Amino acid sequence: MKNRTTLILGMLCSGVLVLGGCTDLRLPNPDAVFIAFGDSATNGPSDRNYHEFLAEMLGEPRTSIANEGMGGETSSEGVSRLRSLPEGELYPNATVLLYWEGGVNITRFIRENDSFLLRNPMDDDYPFAASLNSMLDRLQIDLESGVVAGQEKQLTVYLATYFSLYDGLIECDTLPLNLQFPGQAPNGQAYIDLLNERIRAAARNTGAILVDVAANDRIAADKDHYEDCNHMSEEGNELVAETFLDVVSNQPSP
Repeated sequence: MKNRTTLILGMLCSGVLVLGGCTDLRLPNPDAVFIAFGDSATNGPSDRNYHEFLAEMLGEPRTSIANEGMGGETSSEGVSRLRSLPEGELYPNATVLLYWEGGVNITRFIRENDSFLLRNPMDDDYPFAASLNSMLDRLQIDLESGVVAGQEKQLTVYLATYFSLYDGLIECDTLPLNLQFPGQAPNGQAYIDLLNERIRAAARNTGAILVDVAANDRIAADKDHYEDCNHMSEEGNELVAETFLDVVSNQPSP
């Protein structure tokens, strides 16, 4: 019945599209308790993303966690989308927001300023310190605004840090040669560390519950945990899900 309804609505939408509308027709998911929101860390190239594993680990159907990940989304775009998300209509029973955003900001900054990862942003003579700090300031404001937006929707908000880079040769389409070389990894990791500092600060300032994915040392221990330099493989997503599970399962029931 559900598939038939979806098909009928899709046909109706196609008819309206000819007239120039109906781009946002979505069926409600009353099963969703969690909203997994973010960039391609939430909805990436792996066959299974972390929230699919998390649902299984919680003993819940996959539909209990709504996938609101959008690859390539910056923190400011995410805040705008989060504020406009009609979760009361789409997810009437949702109580939790799993918020994972900000990686795209760092990636874009590297592309524009240090595309070969020749500089370490922790060095005293790092030439882009002012612009990097300005970008991180804006990013932190975005994240804090996103947390508040979720809290205003009566959602318990979990805010996640980003996993460490693999310290070796790996595919990386964000770099000019489509590869990350071992010598580039420490510099790239320094950027991720600065991003994660801001995510932790945003959690402290807003009362969001921190999911410190970066603290899971098992992820970076094996190249097989990575789809590429920026995304988890299926195995890596399972480890990420375990990190979320450790935090979520230790919170008191509402």
